[in-house]
Amino acid sequence: MIRFFAEMGVSAYPLLILTLCMFGQVVWALRGLPSPGDPASGGGFRIHAVLAWGGLSALMGLLGSLVGVGVMAQAVELAGDVSQPLIWGGLRLALSTTVFGFLVLFLAGLAWMGLLVLEGRRSEATAGHDNHGYT
Repeated sequence: MIRFFAEMGVSAYPLLILTLCMFGQVVWALRGLPSPGDPASGGGFRIHAVLAWGGLSALMGLLGSLVGVGVMAQAVELAGDVSQPLIWGGLRLALSTTVFGFLVLFLAGLAWMGLLVLEGRRSEATAGHDNHGYT
């Protein structure tokens, strides 16, 4: 995993920051879920922001791949005749940022769905506490 991260070059650090922000957003969204007996809900925006951080990671991964392909193309142009394995190895390295970005988006999607399910269950429990006829 460390080798994979090192292969991403300068794009690795913004992707790491976006990943940490996404996981921080998950924690923040979990803290904002309503608890049974508490009608205040603060989870909606927080939950959807998890998916936004994942989308930003995917876009950063694509940007990193485009920059990597550009750098690779320039190196091939300057080198002249190069072997096909060298070109495909460079392309593999360039695409590693896209793989990582979409992995973060996938994890954000799973976390988003899980948070929506938790919010729904807690909202149902809260509604159940409020409908007992007591004032």
